[in-house]
Amino acid sequence: MLLQRLDDYQTWLLTHGSTALLIDPWLSATTLRGSFNRNHLNNFMSAEQVPHLDGVVLCTHVPDHCRVESLALLHPATPVHGTPKAAKAARGIGMTSTHAYKVGDSFVIGTGQDALKFDVVKTGWPLSLLALAFVIEPVVGGTRIYFDPHLPSRSLASAVGHADAVVAPMRGVRAVVIPATAGPARVARSAAVVGASMIIPTALDPKRDMSWWQRIAYRGWGSVAAVQQCAGPSVRVLSEDQLLIDLDDLMTAN
Repeated sequence: MLLQRLDDYQTWLLTHGSTALLIDPWLSATTLRGSFNRNHLNNFMSAEQVPHLDGVVLCTHVPDHCRVESLALLHPATPVHGTPKAAKAARGIGMTSTHAYKVGDSFVIGTGQDALKFDVVKTGWPLSLLALAFVIEPVVGGTRIYFDPHLPSRSLASAVGHADAVVAPMRGVRAVVIPATAGPARVARSAAVVGASMIIPTALDPKRDMSWWQRIAYRGWGSVAAVQQCAGPSVRVLSEDQLLIDLDDLMTAN
């Protein structure tokens, strides 16, 4: 199973044999403005270079995850899986195969032995009101991933069972008193609960393009090094500039 970073934020291409899917695709050079600013300039793969897709997974309808102009670049019959509001947004731009889920649901992307199974699990409050996390694994053996770009926690991870790798933010962000992403200690504790031997950074540098007032309102902390220190030497924390991650090879090497 290959996990490929497609930008300097949180767009992923996940492939397993003949199965290929995008997670939270942001495929164009655009700027997000509002309560959270982001200049999206560094795409590592254009929409034209994206392979044939078996699906798109959206963690939430919030616009730094659900980029409707990027979905519009894909074939309209591409299956879109996500929260009810994310599925509605995809339908609104003409996507014809949309699927909405809640915590406890499961779905499969792909066919045959290359298919991938997604179990929908809970992220932390208050993102749990509008976002989902996932446990991803091949239907026929292989590496099991706990994917939460927001707020994994020790208590929520206890419902996940074993996972070989955790995909989570290395930097915590708190809007005044409301958490938006987990910090190093919380990510490390989550990885310990599921028995993961690898942590993969996502949601890179969330404060990079914030305005002055956003920088005051949002407190940020953490780094890859801080997560590694919290996790200890038995867990490998990958660098944020590692673009192509062969999960099965890395697990074998560990």
